[in-house]
Amino acid sequence: MNSVIEDIERIYKPADNGATFTFPEDFVAFKGHFPQQQLLPAVVQVELAIFVLSKALKKEVKLKTVKRISDFPERNRKLNLC
Repeated sequence: MNSVIEDIERIYKPADNGATFTFPEDFVAFKGHFPQQQLLPAVVQVELAIFVLSKALKKEVKLKTVKRISDFPERNRKLNLC
């Protein structure tokens, strides 16, 4: 079974201003996550942001901090990456 990162690498298509990802129905992150109506988990969305940023900067980017998103008002929702 592939890991999420392995699947992301496989489906990654660079674009001028970011990237395109087309997820197959059997994408590992969909398993058990609302199987009747597949939803891309937020943790995978964060991983995609880190992945694309790492590619763009040509260096490793790590997630520095995470706070519960519900603790922030709409205008202050941020992730700290380094």
